[in-house]
Amino acid sequence: MSVNKKAQTSMVFVFILATVIIGIIALMGYIGINKIITSADDAARVDLYKQIDSDIGDIRRQRLSSRVESYRLPTPIDEVCFVKNVTAFAPNKAIELAGSNGHNIFFLDGAGLIVHSLDAGPIQPSVSGANIPSICSSVSPVRVRITGQGAVTQIEEEL
Repeated sequence: MSVNKKAQTSMVFVFILATVIIGIIALMGYIGINKIITSADDAARVDLYKQIDSDIGDIRRQRLSSRVESYRLPTPIDEVCFVKNVTAFAPNKAIELAGSNGHNIFFLDGAGLIVHSLDAGPIQPSVSGANIPSICSSVSPVRVRITGQGAVTQIEEEL
């Protein structure tokens, strides 16, 4: 009962080829899943930027109206800062440098680097009704009370 050596060699080749093909398919699946996750994170960040800008704009037009908004921070955003006057006060040097373009809301990552910034028009951060230069919140979801005051929108952190 002897086995043909040529058949054994071709079987080994088929097994090696099948293993390589399965590895390539698994790698392509991993890359595809990573792209989907990255796209979802990008969409969540853009949605956050638009939502905050829209909420502040809506309340500004409704003088003396107020509402509490909650914003979940997507990856890689770890902190949101609302700053009245960047030249007078900035929580960190990166915000001070970036604020020269008129932006007053900053989204920071874990290292304190700015991921994104936007200009939401005149805002006034406050705590318990007292005006302060800035509010930075790193607790997700970020809860803020937005109050329309005509020319300026008051933003107060809700606990």
